[in-house]
Amino acid sequence: MNERVVLAYLEDKPIGTIRFSIDLKDSQIGHINRLAVLPSCRGKEYGEQLMNFAEVNLIELGVKLIKIDIVAEFKKLQEYYERLGYSEVIKEGFQTLPFEVLFLRKNI
Repeated sequence: MNERVVLAYLEDKPIGTIRFSIDLKDSQIGHINRLAVLPSCRGKEYGEQLMNFAEVNLIELGVKLIKIDIVAEFKKLQEYYERLGYSEVIKEGFQTLPFEVLFLRKNI
């Protein structure tokens, strides 16, 4: 498995998505990205359910560490991931991006 994309449905309507993968260089590292839930469905734990689904699948595949990266200025998003057990590793700027990237991780 390199990359998996999952859609969440509510009454036959897609309401959210998440993408996760295993690091190509280290099979004990997983990556989660592209978590998205429709604005009308936020605050109802659908995002947490998608995160849990991705984490459980990565754990079953032998992952010991999960990494996430976000736009650093999105403080609410950082707080969200911290509530889910992720911690800040480093904030870094890139010449090709007009914003800083915040890297977070969670040991499993």
